[in-house]
Amino acid sequence: MQEKLQFSDGTTISITDGQLHCEDGPALETSDGTSYYFYDGQLHRENGPAICSPDPEQCHWYIHGIRVPSKERTQILVRELRQKFLGADSGSHGSTGSATNQPRKPKR
Repeated sequence: MQEKLQFSDGTTISITDGQLHCEDGPALETSDGTSYYFYDGQLHRENGPAICSPDPEQCHWYIHGIRVPSKERTQILVRELRQKFLGADSGSHGSTGSATNQPRKPKR
């Protein structure tokens, strides 16, 4: 069950099945303008910082509850994982893909 709570100071909270959760926006917005994006009770946002403060220095990125240093670091991690597991070339920063790094079926 999903419910949205609004407090007199302007704070709003979205709760689904007892956890902070909202798929189309922040699950928690405080009266000072800070927004917190939660998915299944964990700080999570793939297309921006999961904690967004009016002060850009106080914005933080989280993926499935794990803090990542910045958008740039997230892009580096995604590129490295694609290269490692798919042999895919992301097309930036000089990384090169190779057909020899394609995933293989386990031998029986």
